[in-house]
Amino acid sequence: MGIVVEVKGSLLPLQIQALPERAQQAVMGTAYEILKRAADRCPVDTGALQGSLRVEEGVLEALVIAGGGVRPDGKPIDYAPYVEFGTDRAPAQPFLIPAAEEERPAFLERLTNLLG
Repeated sequence: MGIVVEVKGSLLPLQIQALPERAQQAVMGTAYEILKRAADRCPVDTGALQGSLRVEEGVLEALVIAGGGVRPDGKPIDYAPYVEFGTDRAPAQPFLIPAAEEERPAFLERLTNLLG
């Protein structure tokens, strides 16, 4: 003798199908919030570093990138790590990692809400 439970009319299959799309929205929403926070924190001299901030979308992931590319005068924007972490001649001016850390609780809440 066994027990059988039949579930009819359940929304579960629809919710499961929607999870990847909703998770991608949570990831991208978080990435753009980090981008905004990093731009607000980014030290500005010429504005090139701040202008280099961008988001690259992947599948269930996103990269928030600082640096890369070139300034209008042709010089590379390759100094983001030196600004973030400092050098032996210049103190650190963290902007990207603190922005990500500040957004962590909101990201975890977004993910929790996906399952709730």
